[in-house]
Amino acid sequence: MDTELERSPLSRPTLKLTPLQDSFAPVSIAFNDSPGLAVRYGRWATEWFPTCSCDACDEMPDEEFERFTELLSDVVAGRFREALSGGDGWSRNEFWSADHRIGGGGSRVPREEAAQILNGSEEVVLEWMPWPPRPGRGET
Repeated sequence: MDTELERSPLSRPTLKLTPLQDSFAPVSIAFNDSPGLAVRYGRWATEWFPTCSCDACDEMPDEEFERFTELLSDVVAGRFREALSGGDGWSRNEFWSADHRIGGGGSRVPREEAAQILNGSEEVVLEWMPWPPRPGRGET
């Protein structure tokens, strides 16, 4: 690193896309120091772009951009569901697309938050609906 280089904090705004109805999955995009993005979507899911920022992983910008746009397309098109199970507080999510690509993942939700969300239920499943098209924009 050049010792003459001045490092200053970057502005890291968070972009929040919150649909008008609760049945549409919200999306938040935050810029991080790696450099990269953290994308939170739905109720519990978060995805990082790139997944790893080390040189050994060598993630390519074009591939990460494609992964990012596929994620947003699936969420906005309502091809996304997530569930939270009681006891262990484990959340899981699932995607599918028009070209039959299927994916998913999961993460742990803090026990107190999970208990509040579950409110005595064994499981909560959220089937997210497609966002409505903007007027004059056609279908998504």
